[in-house]
Amino acid sequence: MISGGEHLKRVLEEYGELGFQCLLEELGEENLEGCTQCYKLGGERMFRVYVRRDV
Repeated sequence: MISGGEHLKRVLEEYGELGFQCLLEELGEENLEGCTQCYKLGGERMFRVYVRRDV
C-alpha cells in the first residue's frame, strides 16, 4: 500500500488496533506512478506500507 498524510495516520492506527506490525519506506517521486502534482504542492511525503501479523 502507498499512502501519506492523514490517510497514512489512519491506516497505521487501524492496522495497529487489529494486531499488525507496520514498516514504512519513504518513496521518492520516481517511485510513484501517475500524477504526483498534488503531493508536491502539499509538501506531502509518501510511504510504502509493509504489513505483517504481530508475532
